[in-house]
Amino acid sequence: MVKGVVWDPIGRYLATQSTDRTLRVWRLTDWQEETRITAPFTKCGGTTTVLRIGWSPDGQYIVSSHAMNNEGPVAKIIEREEWNARMDFVGHRRAIESVRFNPHLFYYEKRPVSCVAIAGRDSSVSVWLTCLKRPLFVLHNAFTSSVLDMSWTPNGYGLVVCSLDG
Repeated sequence: MVKGVVWDPIGRYLATQSTDRTLRVWRLTDWQEETRITAPFTKCGGTTTVLRIGWSPDGQYIVSSHAMNNEGPVAKIIEREEWNARMDFVGHRRAIESVRFNPHLFYYEKRPVSCVAIAGRDSSVSVWLTCLKRPLFVLHNAFTSSVLDMSWTPNGYGLVVCSLDG
């Protein structure tokens, strides 16, 4: 069952993430599968309520929810050029359920970068720049239950978060 879907901002693909432990990228020209990524998801135990994946506003990265690396939950970074999944965002203690890219690009050391929020079952939210190895910040203890979804404000300066808390 598909639990997450995101459009390519460049307009060539659609990405889905499913309970069969796959992330698939579909070509919009013929609706055929461009690639299927399974390795980061094979060791994921159980299922999550949602699998909200994100695509960076420049189209260079897909970030998945509910992936694993060395027995720890991560948000896997998939690079557009060859659909490589070599990097990840780490630090959450339980399964990641939601990934949301800021709709704007920012400049860090004179180069454009994306900003992404990541959240999940550990009730925390982390915010990252795609060029850094550590989060900009992590919000702990704001919720008592899993974070289900997030949405950036249109100007990109605010983030709304909802959880199972109600």
